[in-house]
Amino acid sequence: MLSKEQASEIADQILKQARDDNLTQQASAFRPTLPLYRCSELRALAPWMQPLVVRHASQAVTKSPVFILTVIAWLGGMFALWSYQYGEARFILACSFVPLLLRGMFVRHEVKKIAAQLQLST
Repeated sequence: MLSKEQASEIADQILKQARDDNLTQQASAFRPTLPLYRCSELRALAPWMQPLVVRHASQAVTKSPVFILTVIAWLGGMFALWSYQYGEARFILACSFVPLLLRGMFVRHEVKKIAAQLQLST
């Protein structure tokens, strides 16, 4: 016969396993983490948690006023240079990729920060 404590412990283990399985299934629905975002802090987390951290960091950066102002300033500067030099489509095309690189750098920084916070909390 099981005591209440043993039954409670078994129930807790079953619930924990069910939650982990559910989170693993949810995380497998996401695309794999891009190499740009992989870092030692992220690798220390559980594999099912990594895409969730990257998605949260990406959303945080997209809404960040610093990122938005940086992109606006960059695009304004490129427009000013383009109107001053009248041309060089290759230059403008190459410079249009800089906001994407900036976003990647911002997201990687945010991923490191969130992963470090999660490591400290566990």
